[in-house]
Amino acid sequence: MYNWRVLNCLKLWAQSIWTYSETDLKLLVSPFTELSFGILKLQSMNTRYLPFHLKVIEILNELSAHTGTYIPSCTFCIEILGMPELQKPAKGNDDKLFEYELAVKMPKSQQRSIEGLHLVMIHAINLIVGFCAAHAGSVYLPELAVPIIRSLGKVKKMIFVSEIVT
Repeated sequence: MYNWRVLNCLKLWAQSIWTYSETDLKLLVSPFTELSFGILKLQSMNTRYLPFHLKVIEILNELSAHTGTYIPSCTFCIEILGMPELQKPAKGNDDKLFEYELAVKMPKSQQRSIEGLHLVMIHAINLIVGFCAAHAGSVYLPELAVPIIRSLGKVKKMIFVSEIVT
């Protein structure tokens, strides 16, 4: 289920929906969102499939920004940052760098390495920023930002990757 075919189909549908959002395709935003949330919840989050999860969240953020529809994708980013695997101290450095853009699965050598976890955390934080930027012109931004800031404060206390916390 977590492969490029599914990811490209989601991206194609999202681009179709936001390109033709003036037509009846805008009615597909809610079913598409539910389908994407189902895919994200299909398997419990583990570090192996975090790149796939982050790419789906990125698609949801783009759909939300283009259609002007609120999609609560930020909760998945905060859930990723609060994962128990990220609360354990990371292992040492790995010589081989992980190519986030080219993979939907994280290699086993990178799942507990400092670089791999650092990369995942940076992408999750960037998606949170993108989520807030998509709703920056909205009246309800303060109501969205306060829970996010509180959740990030709690997550910051739990994370052991020192490069991110400081």
